[in-house]
Amino acid sequence: MTKIEIGNRDYFEEFFQGAKAGEIFVDVGAFNGDTVETALKYNPNLNILAIEPIKQLCEEMKQKFAGNTNITIVNKAAWRIKKTMEFNEYEGWAKGLSTLQPELTKLRPEPAFTQHISEYLVECDTLDKILT
Repeated sequence: MTKIEIGNRDYFEEFFQGAKAGEIFVDVGAFNGDTVETALKYNPNLNILAIEPIKQLCEEMKQKFAGNTNITIVNKAAWRIKKTMEFNEYEGWAKGLSTLQPELTKLRPEPAFTQHISEYLVECDTLDKILT
């Protein structure tokens, strides 16, 4: 879960309870919607845009939040330009962790990862374009 924190005090509850009508919380890299769930716990009427590049995680969020018209889920990656990029997931990683680097094993010692790497293409766009 992403925490909004200043110093040692957690401002997560205060942040979401203080959201005004019409404001939109944007969760970039929304993972499985855990931050969205927390935000809704503190403010059930909050408008949320969840952006997540991994299609499977988007599908899980769509099921989890089915019927909540205040949540929009976008299956894209936020990037500096519009393009399609290859993401890589290593079997054995925590679910939903991916990288643009095809050989992350160079950065971490073997056997931290198995040899199986899932590669898939992800549509990327600028945050401004995704917001519109």
